[in-house]
Amino acid sequence: MFKRLLPFIAALILLGLNQVFFFYPSFFFSALALGALVIVFGTRYLARQKAFAYWPIFLIAPLLFFFSASLYASLLAGRFWVQLIFLLDAVFAAAYLNNLYYYFSEPNLARQEKLERLTLSGAWLTTFALGASLFGLPVFLDWPFSVLLALFCLAVLLSWLPFLFFASAKVKSAAPVFIISLAIVALLGEALSLLPLNFNILGFMAAIFAYFLLTINRLHWSQRLNRQSLKWPLIFSLILIIISLLTARWL
Repeated sequence: MFKRLLPFIAALILLGLNQVFFFYPSFFFSALALGALVIVFGTRYLARQKAFAYWPIFLIAPLLFFFSASLYASLLAGRFWVQLIFLLDAVFAAAYLNNLYYYFSEPNLARQEKLERLTLSGAWLTTFALGASLFGLPVFLDWPFSVLLALFCLAVLLSWLPFLFFASAKVKSAAPVFIISLAIVALLGEALSLLPLNFNILGFMAAIFAYFLLTINRLHWSQRLNRQSLKWPLIFSLILIIISLLTARWL
């Protein structure tokens, strides 16, 4: 019974920790540390029933989402939006751990595909939150943009790693496209920083670019990379970028 309820208990604890640092900002890092422990414990406890040696790979998505959502929320001014981010964080944690429960109980292709789709959604939201934070933090921190960009690229790299596992791809064959894609992410981040746009819009555009590059990598890992398979992801990404540029308020 405890295993069945664990995903929802963990989500409520994460929501409570977010509320603590919302009302007491000095506890921000303590809340992050305690939240990370909750996620690690929950994931390890769910994996224990099958003794999966590769269980740490499943920590990446919820940890990055929790950290990025908390960081992004700290930059927002409106209470409604902050609480919405906290709620989204808790919902994702519950859904992710709940899917892990079923995946570890009975691992099969259908369970893996569902978990992969959820991880993909989390990766996009994580990239958006971190991208927005990348362009918003320089207002509050006197850090060189290059340092923040390097941390952003590291987080993007980590968020892509679970998909290597899902695709059962060999690191040696996947590495060239993977490295080139991360270099493009860094260049795009540098280019976006020059645009006089709100950090939310810049984060959204960074997430679109990263999602498209991740799509290229996933197709490459599954040996389905061709012009036809890239057609609609490319069109969809370009439409979103154009809409963002045309509707955004330029500073």
